[in-house]
Amino acid sequence: MSSVAYPNAQAIFYQQYEAVRRDEIVGILLALFLGTFGIHHFYLRRTGLGILYCCFFWSGIPAMLGFFECFFMPGRVREFNAIQAAGIAAAWVEDSFEGAAFYFVEGARGEPGAVGYSGGVARASLDF
Repeated sequence: MSSVAYPNAQAIFYQQYEAVRRDEIVGILLALFLGTFGIHHFYLRRTGLGILYCCFFWSGIPAMLGFFECFFMPGRVREFNAIQAAGIAAAWVEDSFEGAAFYFVEGARGEPGAVGYSGGVARASLDF
């Protein structure tokens, strides 16, 4: 028996999530003080909007939009974090089924009747 401990799946998820999550307060402050240059959009990986704000910062319109957007930033940051968490969870599920080999099982009358995989966790029966 090995003395190496297996990592907890939930601990790994939280470790990966903490590496990509964004803070709501930082988003608000970026929109309020640097919204003229679109820095708050770069913070949420919305590069296209960030570049657009940088192109038109001289007009003053991005400054007004940045002020108004600071009120919407908490919701946008929560949405960004939820998308990141869903992506990490989906990647984790995909990795857990990576080594599973799918196979078909014949039904009682010799027809294809069930689909399963070698992982042994789930089986779907298609009896007609």
